[in-house]
Amino acid sequence: MLLTVDTPEFEKYLIYDSAGHIIPYVISFDTVTEDIELSIGVHRKAESREEYSILMQIEEDDGQTINVPVIVKFKLPGAYAKKGDELIH
Repeated sequence: MLLTVDTPEFEKYLIYDSAGHIIPYVISFDTVTEDIELSIGVHRKAESREEYSILMQIEEDDGQTINVPVIVKFKLPGAYAKKGDELIH
């Protein structure tokens, strides 16, 4: 199943790595191929709970620049998704 930010109730799905840690900043996850797409996030300070996405500037066709998150896509063997206590296949 392909889960994306456009999936209804996407915020209720959690994606986990093979050790059972929740993965933040997920944009999409394919439960069959284990392909994951996420933005790169950071904490400003170790004691802070605030999280930020790393942004880059791109130039649009009209010459204006906008800030967008840096997004990476890769295969994450052993990753899985859950909605509540239900494992998603």
